[in-house]
Amino acid sequence: MDLNEARAIDVATSGGAMLPDTTPVAMAVRLLAEQDRDFCVVIGGGGRAVGIVLAADILDGLLPNTGPVSSRG
Repeated sequence: MDLNEARAIDVATSGGAMLPDTTPVAMAVRLLAEQDRDFCVVIGGGGRAVGIVLAADILDGLLPNTGPVSSRG
């Protein structure tokens, strides 16, 4: 999907939550956890999709990069 052309309705059935681009990250994290979703679609002015926040992106930002899981003792 080309985000330059996508509108909120295009992603409404995608399984992701839709959040305005002014939503604080903490609220997005809470929504992802409470609704057991894997991603949020960020909606900007005019109802256009301007980005996607993946749960994995948030975890990557919170957890230190310590190598593969298999190497953790």
